[in-house]
Amino acid sequence: MKLWEILLKAHPRIVNIQTVIQKMLIYLHEMQINMPRKAINRLKAVLAEQGKTNKWLAEMLRKNETTISRWCTNEIQPSVENLVEIAKLLEIDVKELINSTKTTK
Repeated sequence: MKLWEILLKAHPRIVNIQTVIQKMLIYLHEMQINMPRKAINRLKAVLAEQGKTNKWLAEMLRKNETTISRWCTNEIQPSVENLVEIAKLLEIDVKELINSTKTTK
């Protein structure tokens, strides 16, 4: 069953396609919000280990604090170039900024 069919059954009075589309967009947005994020980078942990803040990193990289926050929460990922620059600033190997893909048995 298609999403719009589900919406029509749930709300039989809906006849306006715009209303159906709006409800579909709300549904998809809520699904996206509730999807678990995989922690790809360790930026938040590494900054905490070194006693550094998002604000400090934003100033050092000349980036918006919101961007740094989104990196730290794994909402978005920094580019490889940015990861290398962060590693240099923190004096660590760039690999320390990335979570391992290996699973332990």
